[in-house]
Amino acid sequence: MSDQAPKVDKILMRQINEKANGGFIMFTFGEDGYPVVSSHFDDASKAMALQHYITNWSLAVDAVTLENTVADMESQMMDDMPPPPEIDDEDNPFDDLD
Repeated sequence: MSDQAPKVDKILMRQINEKANGGFIMFTFGEDGYPVVSSHFDDASKAMALQHYITNWSLAVDAVTLENTVADMESQMMDDMPPPPEIDDEDNPFDDLD
C-alpha cells in the first residue's frame, strides 16, 4: 500500500465542480480508513463561506448528539432506579383537615 492518500477520480471531481456553483468540500474515507478531504473553490470568499457553514453544522450536530446522549443516560438511570416506596394513606396527618 502507498504512503500517499488515494485521490478521488478527476472526472468525478470535475462533475462535482460543474454542479457546485463556486466550490465544494468533500469528506471521504481512504483505503486505510482515515478521512480524506477533497476540495475546490473558485475564490477565497467561497472557501470561507463553506468553512463557516461547516463550523456551524458541526456545532449543531454536536449539540444534537449531546442532547441524545443525555436523554439516553437519563432513560437508563430511570430504568435502573427502584420504584418509589408506597405511602400508607391511613397515617397521613392531612386527611383530618377536610
